[in-house]
Amino acid sequence: TPLYSSAASDVYKRQDLKDAGVQWVDRYVRLQIKEAYAVAIEKTAIQGEGAAKDQPVGLMKEINRTNGAVSDKAVAGTLTLNDSKTSIREIGSVIKNLSTKEYYDKDGNVKRSKGANVLNNVVIALNPADYIYTGVAFMQLHNGAFVSPIPFNVTFEQSEFVPQGKAVAFDKTRYNFYAGSEVIVREFDQTLALEDMDLYTAKQFLYAEPDDNKTSFVYDVDFSALGAPDTTDVNPEA
Repeated sequence: TPLYSSAASDVYKRQDLKDAGVQWVDRYVRLQIKEAYAVAIEKTAIQGEGAAKDQPVGLMKEINRTNGAVSDKAVAGTLTLNDSKTSIREIGSVIKNLSTKEYYDKDGNVKRSKGANVLNNVVIALNPADYIYTGVAFMQLHNGAFVSPIPFNVTFEQSEFVPQGKAVAFDKTRYNFYAGSEVIVREFDQTLALEDMDLYTAKQFLYAEPDDNKTSFVYDVDFSALGAPDTTDVNPEA
């Protein structure tokens, strides 16, 4: 049975806004809460630190299957996308790494490994500052239109929670992210009555974990040949 993590938050709103007839504030607060949860889910999917921190396990993390400890994944290589031949070789290596699936015994030891067909399922997520250079690498003019053919039909995505200078490649069919509920928002108008405030509470139940430790790999990124400046890690806060 999956162990769901609970994400909770609260927001305060002055009651005199309602008294003054500002009807849109309730909708605005509820919308802002749901948008904040969407950002938090994205961050968790990339950087989540596991049950010890009451979080799902993110794609940039490695699970010790024998004791459940979660740590940063080791860097598997460097992506440069310098030219077409280099891009084919580098992305081919990414697919090769993802094309093995591990199966574990009851003690968490690898009992066997098996080939996995990941074609059309590989996603490479990058920081927005790096993502733009994937277009530089692959964009070309064809019959008067700009197209961006990418080897092996890999999909590039961007997330501010991938540190600049890094990339995380994963098989999207082997990363399980489930929401046990919608964002549950409740309003209480008496809890902070003396402060003339309304209280909104929100929570959502989430579960995420990779099928195995070869579901995702972390890479360094060096797009300097494509015009990128020297990179420094950026770790945004949600």
